[in-house]
Amino acid sequence: VALPKYLRSNKQLILNLKQNSQRHTSQFDFYATLYDIARYARNDNFQKWDEHDFRSEFGDIRGGIRAKSILRPILYDRTCEEMEIPDEYCICEQTWYKTDIHGDDVTNAAQFLINDINNSLKQKNLTEICETLNFIEVISAEYHEAKAALKIVVGASPSNGKYEAQLLKEENNFKIITKITRLDQYGNQGYCAPAEDIRPLCYCRQQFTTTAKH
Repeated sequence: VALPKYLRSNKQLILNLKQNSQRHTSQFDFYATLYDIARYARNDNFQKWDEHDFRSEFGDIRGGIRAKSILRPILYDRTCEEMEIPDEYCICEQTWYKTDIHGDDVTNAAQFLINDINNSLKQKNLTEICETLNFIEVISAEYHEAKAALKIVVGASPSNGKYEAQLLKEENNFKIITKITRLDQYGNQGYCAPAEDIRPLCYCRQQFTTTAKH
């Protein structure tokens, strides 16, 4: 952050920036910072940089713990959960333990994942243009004890794709708690799907003779 010359002598601001450079921040904080500069800090002629809660400006959901101006004190390192950052985008260290890829829970979770993809295609009325995926194998499986969650990578045909997601076991079923991500390059396999977010999951029934790199 490059400060204007007339602010470089503001000790509180300099201290805030120095401390916050070691804090866990996200795009929500940068939004709050830009709002702070444009609308709030100017009320004090950019001289007062004490802590401010943006709930009154952004509401209880968008403001509060989730959105802090990096120009003001961020008192502690917030967790990804507090900042509403999905697990797949969380950079905080998490402890996952490898688990047996042939275990019953893992196999059932993998089949549930593939079925969920197929059901999603069906709900979007895409089964006439997208192939039904078939479970081939579990490529990797990890378990998070604190969250009681499974993170699995599953191989499927006919796309030969590798699909990753995190799941929770609920009684005799599973719940997918993250976005399903395709890990391999899929080129134009899903070109026929009308929406970009579904293309990684769609293997078009009519394929190009050559597949471009993703």
